[in-house]
Parts: sequence; structure tokens; C-alpha cells
Amino acid sequence: MKRTFKGAIASVLLTGAVFAGNTTGLDTQTRSAHFLVDSKGMTLYTFDKDGLNQSNCKGGCLKKWPRLMSDTATQIAYRMHPLYTFFQDAKPEETKGDQVKSVWHVVYPAKGFTKSSTVKLSKKTKEQRYLTDSKSMALYTFDKDSKGQSNCTKGCLQKWPAFYADVQALPKNLHKKDFGTIKRSDGTMQTTYKGMPLYYFFKDTKPKQTNGDWAKGVWHLIEQGV
Repeated sequence: MKRTFKGAIASVLLTGAVFAGNTTGLDTQTRSAHFLVDSKGMTLYTFDKDGLNQSNCKGGCLKKWPRLMSDTATQIAYRMHPLYTFFQDAKPEETKGDQVKSVWHVVYPAKGFTKSSTVKLSKKTKEQRYLTDSKSMALYTFDKDSKGQSNCTKGCLQKWPAFYADVQALPKNLHKKDFGTIKRSDGTMQTTYKGMPLYYFFKDTKPKQTNGDWAKGVWHLIEQGV
């Protein structure tokens, strides 16, 4: 649904500090990070249309996106997200499948990742661009939300404060049609990206920190095209 935005960004209370944005309220930042590969060094991907521990890539989809399988013939997942390779990646650490149709993504694991015999870290790093507020504080989505509906309430909001920006204009690399606003059950407003509510993370205390990415397997940075 197309929305019209007026006004300036609202101040958001986060871990005792007030973050006030500029006239746009939204921006992007980049980071260089290692990504997941299989035992042969082939890049691994996740699929936005999957559920938690549920693959929805079937039939012809699997011809392009083969599942990463274990020795027991079950699909391997990273923090409840099924993993795949991409048929056009011909060499180790190629990433031709990244952001295909905006639903397939290279996996940049959380800090403390431990490799196994089947899933390892890439040798090289890749640049990832992600959504932030205008002060470079990372924004996140929650897998247990649905479009236009936040399911993070009460204690959840203490760790994941809702983000709200009344947007007038955006940087050139962002598109107004992707953003909207919902009214939460407590009457406050929250900004959405492609329908999904946006949040901060309370352990991100400085700009460009991304401590909330992959938290419990259900919180994620919002990746943008590089």
C-alpha cells in the first residue's frame, strides 16, 4: 500500500538515550563480513519465503537452489533457516545468488559462529548494505511479525524498541513505496519496510553496531542492494 509521509522523525527512547533523526529519518550503512559456505566452499543462501525450520522451495525451485543436506538426508538450517546453494555459482565463494528477486540472501552469521564439517565461514569478506536510522543505528525485522502487524509487545519492546519516522524525503538509495506506518495496539505509531515493522536493539549502543542480527534466529538486519 502506498503511503504519504509528512513531518520529521520522532525521537525514540533507547537504553536511556534519545535518538533524534534528520529530515529523512532513514539511511543505510555498509559492513564487510564473512559469509557461510559449505564444505567445498560454495556459498550458502536463505530464502525469505521459507518458514522457521520449513523449506518452501520445491519442484523447479530446487533445480536452481539445491538444498544443503546432512549425512542423514535432512536439510541443514542455520538458526532455523534452511540453507541452499545456487546453480549459477560455479566456483567457491561466488555469490551470484545474493538478492535474487530480493528473496534470496547470502548468510552473514552472528558473532561467535562455530564452523562444522558441513558449514564454514568464507575466506573472503563481502560488503553488505543494511537499513539504519539517520544516526546510523541499525534497524531490524522480526520473523514472528506479519505484514502490518507487530507481535513484539511488553518485555519484547524493552529489548527491541519500535522505530517510528514520519518520512518526508529519503536518500536516493531508498524508495518511498517500500515504507509505511502502522498503529500499534498501544496506540503508538511504527514504521514498516515492505510491510514489516522496524525495531532497534537495546544492545546496539553506538552507530553501526549490529549486535541484534540473527538474535534467536528470528531478528534480522534489513539488507539493501549494494
